[in-house]
Parts: sequence; structure tokens; C-alpha cells
Amino acid sequence: NGAIFYSDYEDYQVQKIVQIGTLPDGSPLTTVIFDNAAALTSQGAELELFAAPTDGLRIAAGLAYLDATFDTFEGATDPEFGVVDASGNQNPISPEWTFNLAVDYEHPLENTGSLIVNLNYDYKDKYFSNLNLTNHSDGVTPSQGSLGGRVGFRSADEHWGVYLWGKNLTDEDKPIQRAIGGRGGNKEIYVVPRTYGVTLDYQF
Repeated sequence: NGAIFYSDYEDYQVQKIVQIGTLPDGSPLTTVIFDNAAALTSQGAELELFAAPTDGLRIAAGLAYLDATFDTFEGATDPEFGVVDASGNQNPISPEWTFNLAVDYEHPLENTGSLIVNLNYDYKDKYFSNLNLTNHSDGVTPSQGSLGGRVGFRSADEHWGVYLWGKNLTDEDKPIQRAIGGRGGNKEIYVVPRTYGVTLDYQF
């Protein structure tokens, strides 16, 4: 499956920081509001692939390209630079490239059940973090990929199953959100580190 899209927005809504007062220490008291960002153009393409090359094997993949840019946005605010002209800037949280892949395999075991295997991968290109309307380099979230998987057993009557799973198997250590300036300086939120566990389910 493939698609090409073009969207032209008027009065597009974004989140931005505004000053609503001053704290006793002289630093600004701010809050986050939704505001209209004049005009924005979002265009790109998507490609999806679904395949079943052999019995029990299923493959799904997706690739997307996005170009989301403010056409005019003269009243943007930034915690470090104040009021700025964000016309021509990239819309926050709009990675240019994204990719995903999922591979599922089910192998029947004679008279007992099935072996279940899953492998999945998600990739996001670098993007400007939320509220980074100025496209400042300090507020860039780096590109990153996440690898996960699951292996387990499901009974022949499909009443119960047990699975060993893992997320972020490569133990990526990158920020998924960056906030610039403001009270307390720059802040970062990091991806959840490698996690794993066992799931047992039963269906009545």
C-alpha cells in the first residue's frame, strides 16, 4: 500500500509557553497554552508492506516521509528567546523519516500447541521536541531505534500461553524529549531502559 498526502492548515494549533507573572526571586512565572500558529503545510508519503512468504510467517513493514513546516507564524514564543518569528520552521514532534518492521512466526508442535516468535523494530528520525518552535539545536531529540521481541508457547486449544518478552533489547540510552530553558534550565526525558519479563495468560 502506498499514499501521498498534502495538507494545508489555517489557524493550526500548537502548544507554546507564555509568561503570566513573576516569581519572588525575579524569574518569570510561565504556563503552557494552546494557540493558533497561523498557517502550516504538511506533506509526505507512506509505504506499507504485508507479506506471508511461507506458512506461519508474517512480515509487516512501513516507511514514511514527512515535511511539516510553518508557512507563517510570527507570534511564536520561546522560554529562552521570547517572541520570535517561526515562519519556515519545522513543526515540533514531526520526524522527517519513520520506519517500522514486525516479523511474526508460528510453528505448530504436534498435539501440544504452537511456538510463537515475534521480532519488532521501530525507528524515528531526529525531530524538534515539543514547544521548540524556534527549532533551537538544544531542543533536538536524536534519531533512535527500538528493538523488541517475544517468544513463547500457546496451547493447542488456545486457552493458555506463556511468553518471554523484551523491550529496548539494545538498551538504547537517548532522550525522547528535551525542554529548552525556562525555570530550572534545560530538561530531558530518557527512553525506558531495557526491560524484560514473562507473561502467562489464560482464556476462559
